Amino acid sequence: MFAMGSGFIARGAISENFGLTMNGYPQPDYDTFSSRLLGLADPMMAGPTEELVLMALVVTALRTAGYSRWAVCVTAVAVRVPFHLHYGWVALGLTVRALLIIVLHCRTNALFAIVLAHAAFNGLNYLDDLGVAIKWLLIFSGLAIVW
Repeated sequence: MFAMGSGFIARGAISENFGLTMNGYPQPDYDTFSSRLLGLADPMMAGPTEELVLMALVVTALRTAGYSRWAVCVTAVAVRVPFHLHYGWVALGLTVRALLIIVLHCRTNALFAIVLAHAAFNGLNYLDDLGVAIKWLLIFSGLAIVW
């Protein structure tokens, strides 16, 4: 969760310091319970798809082929960041998140936890301010456990 949050903090810092705005999507109106569930599931599916295809597949293939850690990290970030260019230039701040997740995966091989954290992070966006509060609680709880 810390890796996810750090990318968005970096994105915000780039936006503030360079005056770059972030592109977003208009929020759809959900008129039924089932459409609300689909609206929640949609961003959560980014966790499995991005982490499996844009991170684990790339990292595993390059490590198996014998490339250096540096080459693996640079390539995996280069593959991942363009996937978020719909945000605009502030997507460059997400390189922090990408690097932390790649290093975490290389050191632990804990893919399921990374996928789950990404899905939870995106799902909590659905809860607006409550989701932000829960994210901060999880980030600080994780830091307290690690330190």
